[in-house]
This record gives sequence, structure tokens and C-alpha cells, in this order.
Amino acid sequence: MNIEISTGKLELYKNYFKIWFKKGSYSDSPLGKSGCDGYIEIHSCDKIMLEYDLFIDKKFACKGAKIGVGLCSSKYVSGGKFKDGEFSVRLMCRGDKLSGEAYCYMSKDQEIDYIDTGKGLSVGKGSFNFVKDVTVNVKMSIQLNTLGKKNGALQVYYDDELVIDEWEVNFRDDISTSINYLYISNFAGGTGSSWEMKEDTFIRVKNLIYDIH
Repeated sequence: MNIEISTGKLELYKNYFKIWFKKGSYSDSPLGKSGCDGYIEIHSCDKIMLEYDLFIDKKFACKGAKIGVGLCSSKYVSGGKFKDGEFSVRLMCRGDKLSGEAYCYMSKDQEIDYIDTGKGLSVGKGSFNFVKDVTVNVKMSIQLNTLGKKNGALQVYYDDELVIDEWEVNFRDDISTSINYLYISNFAGGTGSSWEMKEDTFIRVKNLIYDIH
């Protein structure tokens, strides 16, 4: 598995990797945002199913965090920065109950319901809760929309339960836009110290696979 790391680091083993978060870290922390941002380049496609097993340490606690593995068209589609023809979809947890959602960078011209956070779009907020100290299976399926139509699909399964199911997504308005990377984006934040990680902690991603259509 060839992982290109842009910030932070991960511990890579035979069939899993581990990402550490420092106590007091957040996205724009003087300590650095900790966690890890990285990419696995794949063959360009319009449809993909991503699957992995996720373990969250019992000491994981913060106001909110990007977590696990997502998908994107281009590198660095985060931090409130993206260009026309780019998109990313990551998972995010919020609060003590680790309320889950899909956190998306894409056009605001949508048929689906979302919450505009000022940077990304929150889709399916509160539709499930991440759990700690247990290994669970996560699947994310994306099918890009036909150009000029809002008929893209986004589905998320958490422990085999379909928790996000959207079929009118507008991912792209440029024929050159495709799915090109698995996006490993894990950090506490939001911006500001209220988002800091409360303890030294980690997550583990195991048995990462994907199926391109």
C-alpha cells in the first residue's frame, strides 16, 4: 500500500495502520494538528465502494474530528479550500457521543439536505454514532453524477447499517472530474482550541479495500 503523507504520520503494518493524536492538538494548534493527512492514488473512476474496519481508542475525546478514510478528486480539498471541479467526502464525529456525518467539499447547488458549516457541507449529521473500544466495519460508496444532472449517489454503512443514503448529489459540473484518491484525513478540528484533543489517543484502520466500477 503506497500512502503519500502530506501532514502528520501513521504507523503502517501488514494489514492495518495506526494514527496517533496528541493531547492538546487541533487543526491550527501551535502543537500542529496531529493525526494524519494522506492519499492513496487509485485508477480514476466514477463509481467506487470503499471498505475498512475502524477501531477508536477509548480515550478519544474532542469537540469534533475528521476520522477514518474518505474519497476525493484531488489532493488538498480541505481547510475551506477547493476549486471548481474538485470534491472530497470524509467522515466526521462530533461531541461526547461521537455523532457521525459525511463532511463534504462540493457545490452548494444540491437537491439533498445539508448544513453549510461555512467551509464544508455536513450531510446526514447525527444519522449514526461512532463507538469507542470496538472494531466496526465502515463502507462508503460514491457514484458521480451525470454532467448537468444531480443524480450522484453517496451511501455510508456503519457496522452493516445503511446510515446515509443520498441519490441526488451534485459532485461535479466538469467532465474531467473523477474519483482519484482514497483520502486519509484524521485530526481534531475545526479551528481554535475548543476543538483540542483531550488525551493522547489513536485510531486504527484495518483491512482497507476498495472496488472500482
